[in-house]
Amino acid sequence: MNKYKAAIFDLDGTLVYTPPEYRQQVVGGIVAKLGITEYPDWFVDKFWFFGNRAQTIKDALGIEPGSFFRLYNQQDTQVGRRMYTRKFPDVDFLDELKNEGYKIGAVTGGSPHVMDVNLDILGRQYFDAFVSANPT
Repeated sequence: MNKYKAAIFDLDGTLVYTPPEYRQQVVGGIVAKLGITEYPDWFVDKFWFFGNRAQTIKDALGIEPGSFFRLYNQQDTQVGRRMYTRKFPDVDFLDELKNEGYKIGAVTGGSPHVMDVNLDILGRQYFDAFVSANPT
């Protein structure tokens, strides 16, 4: 008998990943629509992976984040995520954990629509609970 009964995993970057071309397509497309022709090399990844996105937008682009976020919510769609998001090749261990009786949870800082795509790609049947820490 295992002394542990449950495991909780982060989704994006742990069980699934979004290739750089999607990140560049979404964020680069938004910047182009805003008429910004130059921005720091670090901007796309910092925006995508780190917290405090509003400050990152201000620092890198010198604009108020509202206009960027409006376009972001239009560009980063479930359809796009489904086309590009991939599961890591070793996530078959979820099946093993489930067969051994573990309860499995998932948590993400991504939006609920991103979480839904990730769970669908992985297989919702593996997860007993999941939470998006990002209400938008």
